[in-house]
Amino acid sequence: MNRIVINTAPENHKRLLSRLSLYALLAVVFALFAFSNRYHLLYLEQIQLFRYNTSYVADFFTIPGGFINLLEAFIVQFFHISWLGALIITLLCFLAFKLTSSVLKKSGINGILFSLLPVLILTALHSHHQYNLHFTLGYLLSLACYIWLAGIPRERNSLIAALLTFTLLYILAGIFAIFFLTLYLLHKLTCVSGLRRYVHIAGVLFFATAITYTAWRFVYLIPFEQFLPIPFHLLTIPRIKILLMVLILYYPLIMFMIPAWQRIFNRPFPDASWNVSTITTSLLLFIALAFMIGKHSYDRKSELFLRMDNQYQKADWNGVLETAEKYPGQNQLVMYLTNLALFQTGKLSDSMFDYPQSGTKGLWLTWERNETAPFFGGEVYYHLGYNNEAFRWAFEAMEVKGLNPRSLKRLIKTSMVNYDYAIASKYLNYLRQTLFYRKWANQYKAMVNDTSLISQDTELTKKRKLLLSNDFIAINNSHTIGLERLIDNHSDNRMAFEYLMASYLLKKELGSFSANLHRLENFGYEDIPVHYEEAILLYAGLTGNNPLPKGYTIRNTTREKYRNYARIFAANRHNMPKATDVLFKQYGNTFWFYMQFVNPNLNQVNQ
Repeated sequence: MNRIVINTAPENHKRLLSRLSLYALLAVVFALFAFSNRYHLLYLEQIQLFRYNTSYVADFFTIPGGFINLLEAFIVQFFHISWLGALIITLLCFLAFKLTSSVLKKSGINGILFSLLPVLILTALHSHHQYNLHFTLGYLLSLACYIWLAGIPRERNSLIAALLTFTLLYILAGIFAIFFLTLYLLHKLTCVSGLRRYVHIAGVLFFATAITYTAWRFVYLIPFEQFLPIPFHLLTIPRIKILLMVLILYYPLIMFMIPAWQRIFNRPFPDASWNVSTITTSLLLFIALAFMIGKHSYDRKSELFLRMDNQYQKADWNGVLETAEKYPGQNQLVMYLTNLALFQTGKLSDSMFDYPQSGTKGLWLTWERNETAPFFGGEVYYHLGYNNEAFRWAFEAMEVKGLNPRSLKRLIKTSMVNYDYAIASKYLNYLRQTLFYRKWANQYKAMVNDTSLISQDTELTKKRKLLLSNDFIAINNSHTIGLERLIDNHSDNRMAFEYLMASYLLKKELGSFSANLHRLENFGYEDIPVHYEEAILLYAGLTGNNPLPKGYTIRNTTREKYRNYARIFAANRHNMPKATDVLFKQYGNTFWFYMQFVNPNLNQVNQ
């Protein structure tokens, strides 16, 4: 008797190749977020706060789609551990792949190629720090609901299920219920024949409209513009907005394309499983999309700054300076953190011009009602001992971004420095309701309960020594942000002095700079800092007056450099572009070059 043997080896090879390709892509996604994008994941965790509190959770359900916002906050808290954040995004990409495969199979498309495209788009979206996770969650939830509903065979059952699903999805995901409804109606339009499909579609549209109207007028009681919040309006980056639109429209386009292909060519849609043709096509496509992600979605400059910010929070001052050296071009926030790190490492007055500078905007941020200035700008006030201003900026940051661990920590510390334990306790209670900040909060709560423990905290005791004894009006946009008043209150506030002198140099106010040189002795300087020497020599050369304080001398090396600088400038004074180029190469890190060639108002070198 002959036995029939079915050879399944080629199909097994295809499945194996498909799986390996998927796993390889997911491994690349994980590596991308674990290494290249890790700092913006850490930043996302820092601008929100998930609390294990019933009233906090209940507040999310006061608007349609609040559930996915709640789920986003719950998930993002785990970005506190960067590799765990990378794993979460990788798993979401894997879920997108599985759901897309199910959607495409219902439209008659087999193979892996078309299912991998959403993975690449999601990778591009999540590569930008301004993309919100709740968009991905709403998109995935809508796909899952569509897949479940499209599998219900009986028309009557599917109609009831569609209305119930739409209602629930509107409550949970808001506008993404429309995305689900679009897919479902297209499915009925393309997969159901006869007049029944039009009756079914009309019934679903009528009841869906009635449900949303009833929810708007009698349930949520919210303004109409919040009734169906369009997610694309919440995105301010055009390329991210376009990518999200492509991801959402990808599925309706596929569902339209299949029947159109069959009508036009009178044959089934081509199989997209692995073969020589699809491997070549997909390889070219992946290379093109990878290039697109790298060029248009991955923001290296933002990632470098967020890396600096993370190092700043860990007080890794040398790390901040090393990252600043890698940053291309000028950025106010980069200059701001760089100068803070320079002071903390004792290099501000000797090495400030080793890094890009552009007036006092690199020393402190101008007060603006936006998301950036209050969130980052209060740090300099805390280090200066300008405690009430540090509190105010942290409070304003929380008003803009909502409760977040960074602002809460600053509010707690400044309140404790001010002996305001009631306010500190209020904010500590928020952090005690969290997973990753509970231990930190309990440590400071113990100090509030037993204030004698504060004497063991060197940071808080140091800040208390700098508390102001004389009142003055804070003017955030002034040229010196009250630095003179800080010195008047505490003659040992070295940071206030160095920032004051740096501000005079950056504003090119040599007269004011020279008038404060007598303070060097008060602060115990044994030698004059390098940039001060450079300014003294230049001021003496311009005015004929020598502001050198008694008991101090200028290094011979600095005098020799000044003579060489003057000689090169004199030799090329009739060819300023050449003078700029030659002097920048040799003396671009000196105050002389900054004074003569850098226009802080234009952020560029004058030629």
